[in-house]
Amino acid sequence: MENGVQNILGKFSLEDIAKLKMLFSIMPTTVDLKEVVTLRVFIDEYLNIIQHNRSVSYSNSNKVSFNYLTDFFGLQRPISSVELKDIENFLIDLQQKVKKGYVVYYRNLKAAFNKAKDWGYIKENNFSKVKLPKRQKTAPAYINILQLLAISQR
Repeated sequence: MENGVQNILGKFSLEDIAKLKMLFSIMPTTVDLKEVVTLRVFIDEYLNIIQHNRSVSYSNSNKVSFNYLTDFFGLQRPISSVELKDIENFLIDLQQKVKKGYVVYYRNLKAAFNKAKDWGYIKENNFSKVKLPKRQKTAPAYINILQLLAISQR
């Protein structure tokens, strides 16, 4: 084996070997398994936790939230690879699909990704960085006294 390594290294210049040494010195020596946690694995773990600690309706709402998330990203996507830009694009898509309920799904996913951060699956929760657009509230409709009298006389 040693001769094989010497034969391979004999083909490199001293400068190449120095570069290889430098590369190996900065490479991590162990692979962190949390880096390869997929959305599927995280979702299964998270739903298992909330099914035992939260209400049925909250759990069901999270399932729907995750269905939209995995429809967009896929189940096998590593959770650590979901970047801020990806989440912004997902939320645009979600707003188009779910006109009124997307805020609930956003809050569910934001809470879930906070848990992923607590568990060490992600370094930061990019859902927390997204500011949803504020919807203009319509002013409540009032009736004046004449309209009230007209209604009461019917």
